[in-house]
Amino acid sequence: MADAGVVKPMKLDVPVVGLCIGMFLNTLFFVMCLVHCSIDLPVEAKTERLAMLAGYYEWRASPPVLVIMLLIIFPCVLLFCIDIAKGAIQSILQSHRASAQRHICDVLKAIMVMLVAIPIGLTNITPANLQIAESCGPDALKVSSVECVASLEAAKPLHLFMVVLQFALLILCCIKYGGNSGEKDQEKAKVA
Repeated sequence: MADAGVVKPMKLDVPVVGLCIGMFLNTLFFVMCLVHCSIDLPVEAKTERLAMLAGYYEWRASPPVLVIMLLIIFPCVLLFCIDIAKGAIQSILQSHRASAQRHICDVLKAIMVMLVAIPIGLTNITPANLQIAESCGPDALKVSSVECVASLEAAKPLHLFMVVLQFALLILCCIKYGGNSGEKDQEKAKVA
């Protein structure tokens, strides 16, 4: 049985730098999902529109643009996943004290990132984007646009879901910052 006199440590407050990094990453992924979704939504079988899609996916896959930036960001995201998991585990096991808002945000963020966003991104979004890039490529469009339109239609709900999810993660980042304990501020007020 635990000793009633033992006080659990407080969770560390989310620093402003941590908020900025989280907002940057969430905004980056939100904008990427929004671009995918905005390209998918108004698609018709117009050749000009499909040619623009082919150019976009070719640009996106070319090495000097997004691929290198995403390869640099990916290890950082993995490190942040460790921190997200640590916060959620501390909340679930109640090994650290924090506001209810902070505990809820830690657990929700872990669920949304590690159990929803990453698995769906790897198993559904990436194959859908590869299918679009292949079926909407300049060579494929010369043959037929039917497969391109079909792959875009199949990707629409996935891209829309990811936009909503990334927006929710963006808001959750702010709510989590608002759930800081303020313990340091209270100590400063007592000293003054």
